[in-house]
Amino acid sequence: MNLEPIKTHILEVLDSLSPKALEELAHFVDFLHFKEHPQDVGSGAQPPGRYVKLEGLWKELPFDIADEDVRHVRHELMEQLKERQDRQ
Repeated sequence: MNLEPIKTHILEVLDSLSPKALEELAHFVDFLHFKEHPQDVGSGAQPPGRYVKLEGLWKELPFDIADEDVRHVRHELMEQLKERQDRQ
């Protein structure tokens, strides 16, 4: 697959984005990098403080969280964020 046309297109579109959109894009790019290279977290590859490793944070608490509960909370959060964005 030839990736050069995709890279060229992305670079061309950058000039038309607002500062807010560029900031959002930067966060998304960091997220994609994190997904593909989670081992880089904490190695200086990511801006400091952007990601926090939470492994084991709740392991001592006496309750279970089902996948369905997590999906429900994520859905509620996304709806709240959409409403907040619509108000702006």
